[in-house]
Amino acid sequence: MGKDRVLTRGGRAALVAILVVMVVPLGNGAAPTQAAAPLGGSIIRVNQVTTDAQDETTIAINPTNPRNLVAGSITYETGTGQCAAYASTDRGKTWSHQVLPNAPNFTAGGDPVVSFDSAGTAYYLCMNLFGTTNGTPNGFTQYVWRSVDGGQGWLGPVLALGSLATTEDKGHLTVDRHPASSFEGNIYAVATSGPCGPGELRFARSIDGALSFQPDQVVNDGGVISFAGNVVVGADGAVYVAWRDMTACGPSQSTNGILIDKSADGGQSFGDLVGGTDHSIRVGPIVAGVRPDQARGNGNPVLGAHPTNPNIVYALWGEDPAGTDDSDIFFARSMDGGDTWSAPIRVNDDLNPTGEFFSQFWPAMAVDPIDGEIDIVWYSDQNDQDRTDPSPLVDVYFSSSTDDGQSFTPSVRLTPASSTMPLAQPFNFFGDYIGIDALGGVAHPIWVDTTFGGLPPSDQDVATTQVGGADLRISKAVSPDPVVAGEQFTYSLDVGNDGPADARGVIVVDTLPAGVIYVSDTDGCTPGPGAAQVTCYLGDLEAGASDTFEIVVQISGPGLPAPVLSNSAAVSSDQDDPDLANNTAVATASVIIPVAINIKPGGFPNAINLNGQAPVAVLTTHAGEYGLPFDVDATTIDPATVRFGPGSVLLAGGGVPAVMGKGHLEDARDLNERTRDGDLDMVLQFRLSESGLTQASTQACVIGLLDAGGESYMFFGCDSVKVTP
Repeated sequence: MGKDRVLTRGGRAALVAILVVMVVPLGNGAAPTQAAAPLGGSIIRVNQVTTDAQDETTIAINPTNPRNLVAGSITYETGTGQCAAYASTDRGKTWSHQVLPNAPNFTAGGDPVVSFDSAGTAYYLCMNLFGTTNGTPNGFTQYVWRSVDGGQGWLGPVLALGSLATTEDKGHLTVDRHPASSFEGNIYAVATSGPCGPGELRFARSIDGALSFQPDQVVNDGGVISFAGNVVVGADGAVYVAWRDMTACGPSQSTNGILIDKSADGGQSFGDLVGGTDHSIRVGPIVAGVRPDQARGNGNPVLGAHPTNPNIVYALWGEDPAGTDDSDIFFARSMDGGDTWSAPIRVNDDLNPTGEFFSQFWPAMAVDPIDGEIDIVWYSDQNDQDRTDPSPLVDVYFSSSTDDGQSFTPSVRLTPASSTMPLAQPFNFFGDYIGIDALGGVAHPIWVDTTFGGLPPSDQDVATTQVGGADLRISKAVSPDPVVAGEQFTYSLDVGNDGPADARGVIVVDTLPAGVIYVSDTDGCTPGPGAAQVTCYLGDLEAGASDTFEIVVQISGPGLPAPVLSNSAAVSSDQDDPDLANNTAVATASVIIPVAINIKPGGFPNAINLNGQAPVAVLTTHAGEYGLPFDVDATTIDPATVRFGPGSVLLAGGGVPAVMGKGHLEDARDLNERTRDGDLDMVLQFRLSESGLTQASTQACVIGLLDAGGESYMFFGCDSVKVTP
């Protein structure tokens, strides 16, 4: 009614639960389940001015660019209620904020509704009110603005229906975006003319992109007051309008039920349901006030339509069921283009306490035009421990259906903390509705939230979040492989987001193998939280984007690491992930123990002839000797595994084996070519013609296996050579 105060499947089904709970038909005594814990995800404040209150929220997703969102609310930042427009280009992470100018001579605005057409033009319906024109008081009049740049700038306004002096309250707007429709691009608006009399539901259309609207017409066939009209377009272009059939206005707002009518000619005329008259979706007490908000806590009807089947139409509302409970959210569908409707089913699955009840109100619905998922949000006071005090607490809940409304997922709480509603109406106004839109597996609900801080009523902010899975994946590699103990090596990690939602607060936790320490990284990593962990804070990752970075590490004593290092990393974010199987990655690398070797012990500069043989001693050493990181007991070497040649050839699997695959132990000369240290060393002979060395070679190496602590390790060492003819 008139204002009392001057004015975040398919993919989403996976995030709310794998389990699907059948909804409870009206009158069924089955006990629903308790709601789940708050959904993971970032709650974003939309409004950028925080000095006064906001309420009555609406949101729309640009079908040509899902990262572009447009939203609206009432804002009181100018002293009187005005229509605020918000725009985001990063899927709701950040927002711009502006106040739409009123039509000439009007002083306030309210009841905002936003929508996009197929080409990405945004439309904003705002009720302008108060002020005077030529000395005559203005009424409540519906105007439309349009934006061709994603909500950054707005053109208009254009009068949609009514006149300057009439009262058209509680408007709604939608755009035909169905490619199979003959009327694609038409814009439709409805509002109640004289909500306290005559109470006619009036309808107008624009066929030129909101440059003008054709003369409005009455939709309802009768009734006392037809209020809170809601309009949707079917897959074939049929226009459906539903409303509350009320017997009175004011606080009592007695409601007979919900009626609907249909236009099959793009809104030129109505009466296209069977019999040519309005049909009932529901006969009964539609919610007009609930315990947390007795003046405004309504259950106004909301329509939806299947994106490809023109026969399927959906309806959602809040109803006062039998018994002590004052409100629940109900859903029905028509399978024959609105002629007949299914029995209502209960969407919210809270379990009322004995002798008490919870209140649900302000339902909103969006049907994903890509996958057909039905997404529903509403307010509930089920987390308020004292529902009789003057500070009601409410939360936003979410449920969805992937089977055309036959069943709904368990209710999921979207808000991590409850908001406090101002109970004393009308001066503390919380609004009349909340909103939601969905596209491509991601839903964006929008609501009024008081948890961002501030003093009432300036603590009333516009909040949104993403509801939808962000399918993160991670892969990793190690270089070099094998790695040399004591030297640095690198783990390369690639994190991608396969969507459909953006991933916010992306974190990678890399668990290092024992004996490996963190050295550095290229992307915001810090050691911890565990002793062998590195945590990398990647920030937000858009759907379809990836982030590649490196972690540099080093094997460090005191003890030997495992012969094969296994490094694991896991990625997560604030967003729910529909596929956890690709959230971890493992990279393995063999460890090479560096050794000291002496080619032709006792001689220098190690002159060799490629047509002959050369002895090579692998020395037994202690940690720190010759700068080596670990003890090496050369007596544990398996001579049959040892190969000799250029280092690159050996690491590629080549080289020449020891003669006869054997070696012998002796106390060979140290690298100074003079002394012996008393340790037994492994001495082997190699035929140089098969080694891969050339006349240009200046270094030769050995590779093989030795035993340490009962484990078999690869070893590697090099010495200089001088090749002689």
